[in-house]
Amino acid sequence: MKHIKTFNSVVILATLAGAGSATPKIAPKVQSFPLTGVRLLDGPFQHAQKLDRDYLLALDPDRLLHNFRTNAGLAAKAPIYGGWESAGVAGHTFGHYLSAMSMMYQSTGDARLKQKIDYCVDEIALCQEKSGDGYVSAIPDGRAMFNDVKAGHGDGVHRGWVPWYTMHKLFAGLRDAYQLAGNPKAKTCLIKLSDWAIGVTRNLSDEQWAIMLTQEHGGMNETLADVYAITGEQKYLDLAHKFSQRALLDPMSERKDILDGWHANTQIPKVIGFERIYELTGDPRYGGAAHFFWETVIQNRTFAIGGNSDHEHFFDPADTKDHLSGETAENCNVYNMLKLTRDFYEVDPSEAWMEYYERALFNQILSSQDPVKGGFNYLNSLKPGGFKVYSNPTTAFWCCVGTGMENHAKYGDTIYFHDDSTLFVNLFIASRVRWAAKGLTLTQNTRFPDADTTELKVAAAKPTAFTLKLREPAWTTGASLSVNGKPQKLTHGPGGYTSIARTWKNGDVVTWRMPMHLQSEPLHDSPRQRAILYGPIVLAGDMGREGMDRISDYVDDQTIDSNFPAPAAPAMVSNIDWNTSTAWTKNIHRAPGSSLAFEARGIGQNTSGQETRIKLIPFSRAQHIRYNVYWDIETPSDWQAKRDALDVEERRQRDLAARTLDEFRPNEQQSETDHGLAGEKTEAGNALGRKYRHATDGGYFEFHLKTDPTVDNELVVTYWGSESGNRVFDLLVDGQTIASQILLDNKPNEFFDKSYAIPSALTHGKRTVTVRFAAHPGAMAGGIFGVRMVKASADR
Repeated sequence: MKHIKTFNSVVILATLAGAGSATPKIAPKVQSFPLTGVRLLDGPFQHAQKLDRDYLLALDPDRLLHNFRTNAGLAAKAPIYGGWESAGVAGHTFGHYLSAMSMMYQSTGDARLKQKIDYCVDEIALCQEKSGDGYVSAIPDGRAMFNDVKAGHGDGVHRGWVPWYTMHKLFAGLRDAYQLAGNPKAKTCLIKLSDWAIGVTRNLSDEQWAIMLTQEHGGMNETLADVYAITGEQKYLDLAHKFSQRALLDPMSERKDILDGWHANTQIPKVIGFERIYELTGDPRYGGAAHFFWETVIQNRTFAIGGNSDHEHFFDPADTKDHLSGETAENCNVYNMLKLTRDFYEVDPSEAWMEYYERALFNQILSSQDPVKGGFNYLNSLKPGGFKVYSNPTTAFWCCVGTGMENHAKYGDTIYFHDDSTLFVNLFIASRVRWAAKGLTLTQNTRFPDADTTELKVAAAKPTAFTLKLREPAWTTGASLSVNGKPQKLTHGPGGYTSIARTWKNGDVVTWRMPMHLQSEPLHDSPRQRAILYGPIVLAGDMGREGMDRISDYVDDQTIDSNFPAPAAPAMVSNIDWNTSTAWTKNIHRAPGSSLAFEARGIGQNTSGQETRIKLIPFSRAQHIRYNVYWDIETPSDWQAKRDALDVEERRQRDLAARTLDEFRPNEQQSETDHGLAGEKTEAGNALGRKYRHATDGGYFEFHLKTDPTVDNELVVTYWGSESGNRVFDLLVDGQTIASQILLDNKPNEFFDKSYAIPSALTHGKRTVTVRFAAHPGAMAGGIFGVRMVKASADR
């Protein structure tokens, strides 16, 4: 019997392992229980699991299979889903769906899921049979792109939207249908697909490989390493090496942090692949790269809730204070960081790995699903006063919908681990685990984090000797332990495991109390911006629903909320130094009742200087409201100075609004349509919580703005003050240049408005004019984050 290691469970399936499977060079020291052996009990995790199962059962496989069939020359059985599934990344959801159903089938035993899994695999096998060479996908024009690759053109895939990323989801889905759901046909499909991948990349030189891998390609190296583990055939491991991008592997293995500006989730799946290859081969270069990546991301680039990135990208850790935007902490990133963390734990069962795992699971992952309807969110806004939006069930299908399907299907995979003689309890989640080899069941009853105690009850057919290791988290002090009501001596201390070695009998009860305490955690490189936690639970301030009725909580556009104006968050104002003192905790009082909630009294002040009481709740429960996570910690004098500056800015904004005649909002469809946008070599996007437009290399964009023909007019343009590169451009009104502009660190780390006087002759007698931003040759125009036509100020 061999252990087939997967990212979500160690599955013991002798009938599936096969004689040809490969033995890892780095053997795991502990293994998790299969998801079939763990059942969630009443609590928030079981609730999330049930919502996810309902969604998986509600989805129509034939709609997800639409493009697979049509690409194979077969008639579709149902119309395609909307959103990303009707775009260039079509098919990525199907792979996640197959993985999620396989996990959920193990987690619940629901036979309806097995029927859907088998049906999906049969359909993929049919499409694969029609292709004749093992290829199968839902990618529009995928065959043509991969034919370019086969001809030796590594940039062939750049004509599409991340085709290898999309293919990786199918590889992973087939792997999981085989390993978790026991479908042998999925293994056959997976091997055929892997052989096709070998054939299609055979003619690429190292240089062409390097070009191809500049595009996001998911965890292709991980899944191909898994195919090697399943079959024992070296050719699959060789291809896994090829898919391990040297541009990331080499600096990470040399402990060089080169991540600034890199797309975050493009990198994390590659690193999971590095660790998988290390475990299979023992090559320290891969293991070192994976460990250093984890270390620098967790220590330097991770927010309190466990997530990372802003607008999906890593940024300079020294600039973290400038990145509390509406588009922080993408859920796919954490999904993958948890996979990586779990892999590390299996070969090095240290409590330190679980500190991060618990933080991210209880805060960001549990928060990533709407507890009402079960939709998924893409990003977790850390913008003060921000809020969350969730996926429409049939018209979104973002990447974080796919990983979301999986997240809530596999909660049972890390609560417990074991070796031959020890059972580890890592997470405090109401659940039951069956240790078949020992003939016993352990039931964990807990209301954590609403209560600080968990109770574990043993059910055994006969007395059984083993060691129970209970995680003693670093965040607790004063933990206490009893067995059948008798106090026990703790064997470790915070940040480790306390052990009980004995012969356990049926009905034995362990009571494990871990007192939680208020603490604060600074934003990286910004000690006066702090999150408040209770134990591992990040507390968010409830800021109500001001203005949220103007947008649905269920959307197709995952970033639609990021540019909504937000009310200012209160500050925590006192003379206490939060870095050295915990005296501030006296102002935070737990609210009565069984649910975890607090109220800050006598310390919060709004921007008018008035004291305000702040309700604090777990971040995972900050749903359908505005909230704040990082609080400005101010002395009374500093807060007065900041309020004075805010008053000045508010007066400026009021004056600007009163003088505004027309406003162009870039990258907003309605505004750009209403203002007749036109241009060449122009692009738009989102950055720093706002939307922008620019033009490149002599290109331009232009639009119409209303004027007042009876007075002098001005243009007011909003720019980002830390722009770099060659940004030189002209501003024209009705074809006449009124100004030239260079953007180069004009006002670092802040947005600023620049006013341009318009000669009276250009607006006299006109109700509208055409405004153009024209880039110089080889340079860029913008980005612009907003343009207003205003009446000239009195002091012009």
